[in-house]
Amino acid sequence: MKYIFSSIGIVIILILMGLSWALYQDNSSAVVPVTTFSECASAGFPVLDGPVRKCAIDGRVFIEDSLGDVIIDKNGSLVIMKPQSEQVVTSPLVIQGRAVKSVFTSGGLGLEVYDNDDVLLGRDLLDLVPEAADVTYGQFTAAIELERTDQPRGYVIVKPTSEADNNSVEPIIIPIAFSADTWPASDLVETTIFFHNQSLTPADSGDCGIVFPVFRSVAASDDLSLESLSALVNGPTDEERAAGYTTSFNSRVVIQDLQIADRVAYVDFNDQFSRDVSDECRVQALTEQVKQTVLQFPGIDDVKISVNGQFDDIF
Repeated sequence: MKYIFSSIGIVIILILMGLSWALYQDNSSAVVPVTTFSECASAGFPVLDGPVRKCAIDGRVFIEDSLGDVIIDKNGSLVIMKPQSEQVVTSPLVIQGRAVKSVFTSGGLGLEVYDNDDVLLGRDLLDLVPEAADVTYGQFTAAIELERTDQPRGYVIVKPTSEADNNSVEPIIIPIAFSADTWPASDLVETTIFFHNQSLTPADSGDCGIVFPVFRSVAASDDLSLESLSALVNGPTDEERAAGYTTSFNSRVVIQDLQIADRVAYVDFNDQFSRDVSDECRVQALTEQVKQTVLQFPGIDDVKISVNGQFDDIF
C-alpha cells in the first residue's frame, strides 16, 4: 500500500512540474502588443528608410511617432516635421525634419525666418543628427532665436545652400504665426496705445478726436515711445476689432523718424499718412491717435507731425 501511495505522489509531482513548465514556456513567449512606431522599432522590427520613417510588423506599418501633419517637397527629398503650417511659434524656433544625406555632404540646408513684411528675423544652418551610415535619409534639427516683429504672421524657408541641390530638393515655405507668447515675457513691457471705438463714444459728442486706451505688450527698449507708436500704426488686433476698436491709419503708413527735443516729439511719416485724408474729422482722428500715444511718456509735452519732413499742409 505504501508503494501505491508513493507512486501516486510521484505522478502528482511530475504532473505539477509539467504544468509549471508549460506555464513558464507560455509566459516566456508572451508577445508584448506593438501599437506605435517607437514600440515597433524598440522591439527590433524592420525600420523602413524614407522621408518619413516607418516600422513594419505582421503586415502592419507604423509611421514615426509625433510627426503631426508633415510637409514634404514634391521630390520626396525633404520633409519638415516642426514647425507645422500656421503654427503659433515661440523663440527660439525649433525646426526638425529629414532630408536625403547627399544634401548635407554637398553644402547643407539653410533656414530663414521672415515676417510678412519680408523682414529677416533669423537664419541658421541645419545640422545632421548622427545615425546609421547605411540609410539614405538623415535627421536635422535647429533652434534659432527670432528678432521681434509687430507683424502677426510670417514664414519659414528651408532650402539647400548649394545651387547644385536646388534641382533635386525643392525649397519648402511654411507659414507661421506670432503672438505675445512668441518672445520671453521678461523682454516685454506694457504700454498704452489709442484707438477709436464708436460703441464707447457718446452719440452726440461730435468730437472726432475721442480715442480710448488699449494696453499692449511691446519689446523692452531704450525707445519705448517708438515701440508704442509702431504698435499703433499696425492697428488693432482681431480681438480688439471684435470689441469695436478701429484706427484711421491705412496699412501702408511707415514711421520714418521720431526725435525728441526740448520736450517736443517730432514724428515723421511717409506720404501714406496723409493719403486720401480729405475731411477735417479724419485729420483730427489721425493726429489725436498719435498725440495721445506719444504724450503718455514723461519728458514730452507736445507732438509735431510731419510727412516726408514737411510740417505745413500735410493734409
